[in-house]
Amino acid sequence: MLSPKLKEVKRLTEMGVSVIYLHPKSKRPIWNEWTKMPSKTWAELKDLFYDNLNIGVRLGSHSHIKGKGYLACIDVDVKNPDCKEEALTALKAITKGVKFPKCASGSGN
Repeated sequence: MLSPKLKEVKRLTEMGVSVIYLHPKSKRPIWNEWTKMPSKTWAELKDLFYDNLNIGVRLGSHSHIKGKGYLACIDVDVKNPDCKEEALTALKAITKGVKFPKCASGSGN
């Protein structure tokens, strides 16, 4: 039986996302030459998985989402709370109001 984290790795990989593993409690990839490596297959990722790993994704041409284009990310990192609304308004204008998944970092940004 797959752990919830490994199920997510499988789901992402099947969508076309290039998954990379990160050191536990870190944003650092476990592979030194990860930017030069081909994307790992689901079988490779399954064999290399252990529960404490974090999961990262490679953006752009490495993650071709089937029928949708490429995976991209817009990072809105607002340090000054007084500027948050202005930044979100600008983001809404850029993305024409389309709603996308979002997340906050551990620091809340």
